[in-house]
Amino acid sequence: MNKQQEEKSLLLAHSNPIHPNDIGLWEPLTGGNGHIHRVSRRALTFSRRVFRSLHEFAVLGYLAGRWHDLGKFSDAFQRYLRNAAGDSHEGEKTGKVDHSTAGAQHAMATLPPPFNAMVAYAIAGHHAGLLDGIHDQHASLTARLCKADLPPWRNPASEQLLQAPETAMPALMSGSRQDVAFQLGFATRMLFSCLVDADFLATESFMNPEQAAQRPTGRADFTALDRHLAHHMKARFPAAKGTVAEARADVLAACRAKAGGRPGLYSLAVPTGGGKTLASLAFALRHCAANDLDRVI
Repeated sequence: MNKQQEEKSLLLAHSNPIHPNDIGLWEPLTGGNGHIHRVSRRALTFSRRVFRSLHEFAVLGYLAGRWHDLGKFSDAFQRYLRNAAGDSHEGEKTGKVDHSTAGAQHAMATLPPPFNAMVAYAIAGHHAGLLDGIHDQHASLTARLCKADLPPWRNPASEQLLQAPETAMPALMSGSRQDVAFQLGFATRMLFSCLVDADFLATESFMNPEQAAQRPTGRADFTALDRHLAHHMKARFPAAKGTVAEARADVLAACRAKAGGRPGLYSLAVPTGGGKTLASLAFALRHCAANDLDRVI
């Protein structure tokens, strides 16, 4: 097999912006250093931190990462990627290829409910955002799941990724129908966030390693961030006076006073213009520092 034949047989995830003409330096789709492996491991790490003891939900992050790019196994996508980078021996350029619907359809057919819909939502929206469930005129999850004109993507390489472990509904999911629906909706949004973060960061680390290297590692110093925010607010709003300014100061003081409390559900009901954005950020940073939490979402 010559070099040109070998390059054509490679399954690729992204072209290399630094070496656009050397396919051997592009990001592979599979393998230990492949995009799917790197995304699935990151998504699992994130979902474990988000769902903690709910292992049934944590594994969904891994499966979402494993299946999010199944459409990239298609010959159509592989041709598109090479053509988009200007690979002359591949022929005419083609339009974009849907590479996310395949994974959503596979998740829906493979996992038991409601896990199937949760993973399908995350995969179908991991570039464009979470979809409506049903909509007559615009894009929806139902429409994507019914889409029949996808390029064939199943092949020996993709088959290795399709199996899923048996999963059962956590006992924590209980209560009224509306309570369970809220919990599942919230969990789906968190799962979506885990996949999007994992995919973005994995892609950035390959496409823009210099920018990726600037991202801090380890836990954030929320005490230092709290001080930085306080300095910013003092510089931006120096000695503001008047009824509105006094009300905003009261809101900020109340948020900071509550920040030392135990983790739970806190509500902030303040009219428009009351300074909710910065006050809630001040609460979040101080709350993380007080409770040894590791992120603000």
